Amino acid sequence: MLKITKYLMICIVFFSIFMTGCSNEANSSGNKIIVQKRVGEEDQYELFKEITDNDVVKKAAELLEDVRWKNGVVLMTQPPHYKFQFEDDNQSIGSNYDLWISPNKDQVELVIEEQEKYIQLNKNQSAELFEFVTESQLINSNE
Repeated sequence: MLKITKYLMICIVFFSIFMTGCSNEANSSGNKIIVQKRVGEEDQYELFKEITDNDVVKKAAELLEDVRWKNGVVLMTQPPHYKFQFEDDNQSIGSNYDLWISPNKDQVELVIEEQEKYIQLNKNQSAELFEFVTESQLINSNE
């Protein structure tokens, strides 16, 4: 009887730890996206948008989790067009994303500096993420 109780207690502890980890992961995207837009040609930014639609925040987070990031430091010729991060109750969650628009204005490139990761999204992913973050169409951007 003692062995069964001990086994049951261990299972409950592991299950509790597992469930806590899963619930934190599901909420790691936060409840809003804070977007900053570059001002002029310098590395200065102003608040552009605060995205609070839960569906949009969730879809943007899922898109970023599903892409295959490349490791490495990337040097760009100009500062990012946009910067964004996920927040939960005015507290930053996760990484800061730097976003560049390609010269053809049909793709975006993202860098996570603190993790030294880079990705150039395909055209569909680019259009989708850009619309999530800016609430406008990529091809119509004024960058």
